[in-house]
Amino acid sequence: MSIASWQPDSEKQTLALTDDDLQNFIALGAEDDVEKSTQNISDDDLKTLQPLMSQPRKLWMTLADTLSIQDLHNLIRFFTLVEANNSSLEAGNDSPVIAFNKCLRKRGHALDKEFLLWIKQHSSNQFIPNGSVL
Repeated sequence: MSIASWQPDSEKQTLALTDDDLQNFIALGAEDDVEKSTQNISDDDLKTLQPLMSQPRKLWMTLADTLSIQDLHNLIRFFTLVEANNSSLEAGNDSPVIAFNKCLRKRGHALDKEFLLWIKQHSSNQFIPNGSVL
């Protein structure tokens, strides 16, 4: 059994995401075989992703505002599958997918039913794509 200490969001360190990393994640999400790519993620990418998965939603929302609709869809695909296929990346209610979905809805481009079903079929995270109700 392990014991961890809780830190409020205000004390979490915000990390910078490099443009190269972001473009890499977008490209992986665009691949036809994105599921296989996220199952075989490199150790370097895992080390980059682990702290990013628990970043405040505000960071992801700010980032999402600068991206195209297609890039957001690719990131949703990538982050849904990378979390599902790598137990060290479980994000729960902190999942970047929630921020990307909120950004799309804010722009008037809500995810269609087919994409929502795809997310639910490929993820065990009960919070994505909409976040907690509280």
